[in-house]
Amino acid sequence: MVPPDHPDSNFGMARGELFGHLRIPEENVHRIRGEQPPEQAAREYADDLLALFSGSLPRFDCVMLGVGEDGHTASLFPGTDVLKEKRKNVSALFVPRLNTWRVTLTFPVINNAREILFLAGGARKASIVRKVIESAAPSSEIPATMVRPHDGDLQWFLDAEAASHIR
Repeated sequence: MVPPDHPDSNFGMARGELFGHLRIPEENVHRIRGEQPPEQAAREYADDLLALFSGSLPRFDCVMLGVGEDGHTASLFPGTDVLKEKRKNVSALFVPRLNTWRVTLTFPVINNAREILFLAGGARKASIVRKVIESAAPSSEIPATMVRPHDGDLQWFLDAEAASHIR
């Protein structure tokens, strides 16, 4: 929950490293407004999604995710109530461990995507990547294991270090 020009902004990073280099019309870029109060930003982003997608559950063509060393993905952290969210497409949550607010898509939206891409790099991710990929069942202790598209594909893009613990 920071402005787009803040160093911690995921949107700022994605704009600078990815789609800022493409010719995407500004009206086609829909971001969570991290400079607003969290509940307001979540509500406005949910309304934005409802206006963009027909139906109450958005279906993205592609969702790109990372995975944290604790197994979180998006802002879906272990031990948070948002992991159980079934009604809201977007949710604001306070993450005590980070002492910060976040706004995130929920699992119903993520798992409704046509394509889900996990990107992970570096040796520090090797252990959690292995746990997620080798998990037999979803677990709220490792939220990334809860990414299970019901009508789409899931792919991992790893460098050699992140993949080094996979059997």
